[in-house]
Amino acid sequence: MMITSNPFKMEYKSKLYSRLDDNDTFIFYNFKGEFYLTTLIAYEDKTLKIGMLEKEYFSLEEIKDMFDKNILTTEVKDKFFIKDFAEIKIESIGYFVKKSQKFKEIEDMMKKVCGEKTTLELCKEAYHQYLSYQCDYTKEKLRKAYEAVPEHERIYLEDMDSKDWDYQRILYSNEKREV
Repeated sequence: MMITSNPFKMEYKSKLYSRLDDNDTFIFYNFKGEFYLTTLIAYEDKTLKIGMLEKEYFSLEEIKDMFDKNILTTEVKDKFFIKDFAEIKIESIGYFVKKSQKFKEIEDMMKKVCGEKTTLELCKEAYHQYLSYQCDYTKEKLRKAYEAVPEHERIYLEDMDSKDWDYQRILYSNEKREV
């Protein structure tokens, strides 16, 4: 676990300030060829902030462009830095979240702080609909909802023991569920 501060953003509304809701995740930021582990914070006014950059806010489209240009990434090769704290050398980890999947996670963060349903919530709803009425239509709806969930977050669809096994059984096998 990494200790971080709780950044916040204030919004001015008719002579009063109010604090905007936020949610964050970790990301690698490419600064002059060196990769820094930092936070990416989503705010309910649909802006995002990269922890290392003091006063800049970005749109979701700008963040996507930064992923495309490898300014933001999920993978490092041999070392990364934690600003003003450490240089961390790593050996081959073998597993990194794909950038496309991390971007899906960021989109979900934005939905969550804006009060919209996330892909996890929509998938759970589709699962319960399928269990209530098992047919090709609800199964296809469940498949689309399941595949929309970031791959690294699918394990959170159920509990720590069962993860997303029942979803996989329904969608990708012919095995019947015993009740």
